[in-house]
Amino acid sequence: FNDNFDNAVNAEWTSSDSGTWAISSTYMNQSNEINTNTNIYTSVNQTSAYTYLYHCQMKVGGTGTNRRAGFHFFSDNSTLPNRGNGYFVYFRVDNQKAQIYKVVSDAFTLESDVVYAFAANTFYDFKATYNPSSGEIKVFVNDVFVSSWTDTSPITSGNSISLRTGNCT
Repeated sequence: FNDNFDNAVNAEWTSSDSGTWAISSTYMNQSNEINTNTNIYTSVNQTSAYTYLYHCQMKVGGTGTNRRAGFHFFSDNSTLPNRGNGYFVYFRVDNQKAQIYKVVSDAFTLESDVVYAFAANTFYDFKATYNPSSGEIKVFVNDVFVSSWTDTSPITSGNSISLRTGNCT
């Protein structure tokens, strides 16, 4: 699945009435800084047969003091607040963290919490790989390895991916 968000929010994406998502200057922009858990998602079939690469470029802005953004993958219910079962990576500008979370029954657990010196309003290239056979998740920022975590009970299927922000643009 690929979407460069060049001209419009494609029909494949669904906004869950949280966040204000629109294309601005050929970028997807979420402009609701008040919301702590925005969600725009799309269907992507994910199975244990492959290793997956999730990649996005983003900058985190706004005026808050707990600004964060990231993405969910291997999710099984993107309509729920924490997307059911799956994983997500979060990049915290104000707390200077790159984080990996596991979600089970819509409750998340922080699995990796690594210090990273992010600057607000700066574009970063974020990548996460996931191998459901081994349970290993690796996170990269600007093509540099930052963190990993191996799930000893890996989730082996998912039906969606989701973009998520909190208290930021």
